[in-house]
Amino acid sequence: MLEYPLFYSIWHKPENKGEGLTKLDLAKQMLLMLRESVECRLWVAMDRWYLCKEFFVFLGRISLIG
Repeated sequence: MLEYPLFYSIWHKPENKGEGLTKLDLAKQMLLMLRESVECRLWVAMDRWYLCKEFFVFLGRISLIG
């Protein structure tokens, strides 16, 4: 069986604070791309550092939870 990720991003720490995308921005982008690719209910598994209020609200807003 061949397995590989559908979407992935590599985060690079920006040279200047406040520039570039954050890890949460990249996660949001990947989930939005996945959401556009499928029409079924999705479950989201993540490390605990993703569990912040802003990301949780985002998940509810794009109908991935609840």
